[in-house]
Amino acid sequence: MVTAVGRDYLGTTGQDAKGETCMDWMTLQVNQFLEYPEHLPDARTIDAHNYCRSTEINLEKGINRPSCVTLSYDISPCDVKYCSK
Repeated sequence: MVTAVGRDYLGTTGQDAKGETCMDWMTLQVNQFLEYPEHLPDARTIDAHNYCRSTEINLEKGINRPSCVTLSYDISPCDVKYCSK
């Protein structure tokens, strides 16, 4: 579950809201696609695998929840449930 903007999400959801599989954050394809290091998850990138995360690119694209880069090279929001807190 995530907080209101999902900035702290560290779960293991690896699909976007449409059910498309997320790519691993450490792959060369994702790194080349995103272009800037600040678009990657923070220092926990190696632990992020293909899990949905909140990054700076979320803010730039107006996505206010965790997202990922899908196999179709789309930055897509994930369907992660909000926390009740």
